[in-house]
Amino acid sequence: MSKGRLQDKVAIVTGSTKGIGEAIATGFAREGAKVVVCGRNTAKGETVVKEIVEAGGTAYFIQFDLADEQSCTELIRRTVEHFGGLDVMVHNAHPTEHTSGGDAGYGAKLADMIGHITTKNWHEVNLPTYHGLFWILRATIQHMEAHGGGSIVNISSMVSLQGMVGVDIHTATKGAMNALTRSIAVEYGKKNIRCNAVVLGLVATGGTALLEADPVIGPQMASAVVTDRLGLPKDLVGPALFFASDDSWYVTGQCLGADGGMSVKMFLPNFDAATA
Repeated sequence: MSKGRLQDKVAIVTGSTKGIGEAIATGFAREGAKVVVCGRNTAKGETVVKEIVEAGGTAYFIQFDLADEQSCTELIRRTVEHFGGLDVMVHNAHPTEHTSGGDAGYGAKLADMIGHITTKNWHEVNLPTYHGLFWILRATIQHMEAHGGGSIVNISSMVSLQGMVGVDIHTATKGAMNALTRSIAVEYGKKNIRCNAVVLGLVATGGTALLEADPVIGPQMASAVVTDRLGLPKDLVGPALFFASDDSWYVTGQCLGADGGMSVKMFLPNFDAATA
């Protein structure tokens, strides 16, 4: 049997106890990576590890909180301690309950339009999404710089490129992620550290289920993409794998849209239908 594209590479996928992160962690394990599954929910994380191991892969769970600096630092330290190194960091973790309401629904989110965001909510959302981004990237780069390089894959969002009502904190933090992706690529390219971002469009996860089921919002979401369905978590494995593997050795500082065509579609009426 041929070796996988990440054979014997050590990869962390933050926020991999469910959804997109779980799909990427599982996909990386199939490609031969030694995967660290991590997140706040220990029970869910250990279930993901069990499923990977039962399928013949290698995985290890580390409980961590993106809103805690020491926890972010310990994530890298414990990974290196357990697997002996770190080759790939996929930074996917994001507190969906803050920006989309998570399982509670869109109305429960903390993010809002800039004129209505309280300072308390601004800090509460920025702690994991902005400060956590810094803590994870700093610890990752410190290790990779000292040990011959590696690949960083940031999971960004279309809100970083296009305006959307009611998620201004989310927009700001993902915009910062894109900017850091480019600057890290420039700063650390000579150290054999590549940094790229996968910019997500609409992906059907637990956080979007209520929106999809809404009789008004659901059809609008479906019409936003040019594909015949919304993206699924499994659809993000390929783009992340490309950036993580040596297939993209000469690619760095890029923000790749994985959005079902959202970024190329003009939102105008269907004139052909109107004149038929």
